[in-house]
Amino acid sequence: MEQNEEVKKTLIASRIQTPDGTVLWSRYRHDCVFYEDQNGDSYMLDGGTAYRRISVNKEPSKDVSIYDDVDWSIQREYRLRGTFDQDGNRVWVPLSKLSNAHLNAILEYNKENDHPLGNIEILSEIEYRKENNIEIPDHDYAFEGVQPIESPNKYVCPKCGSRNVHCHAGMMGDRYECQDCHSDKLCNPRK
Repeated sequence: MEQNEEVKKTLIASRIQTPDGTVLWSRYRHDCVFYEDQNGDSYMLDGGTAYRRISVNKEPSKDVSIYDDVDWSIQREYRLRGTFDQDGNRVWVPLSKLSNAHLNAILEYNKENDHPLGNIEILSEIEYRKENNIEIPDHDYAFEGVQPIESPNKYVCPKCGSRNVHCHAGMMGDRYECQDCHSDKLCNPRK
């Protein structure tokens, strides 16, 4: 390899940080995430790892994406797998949170359906767990899903004003369920 030749990195997690410290994460293709920053400007990120579409703003966002050149101990927190929680809601869960049985089921599914490419990251996670004595039993993934917005500004229920709100990632949008009044509509984070 020539000295000037640059090694191409693969995008694992497409993320930007807005000026107020909020991180937007587009988790999958066509996952368009919007956020109104405290500076009053709207920020957008779309495309997951398939493509990147980012809003152009007067005060630019900062790229805080994760690439495959970092250690596996970091990658495993950002490599996502789509699955379902106990209520049938779609959630995007990091490999680090999947149960050992779930990882083995993915390997078996890929073997039966001739999908060998997905096995590399699954096998890397299984090996990492063996080396570090990590065992994750079967459990509910409802609270393990990656939220599209990590903000210092809390989510607020539009019905009762409670800040006890949980995000459920969905295929058509994200549902924010209030743990106090049980409102479960699609809504946006509020200041």
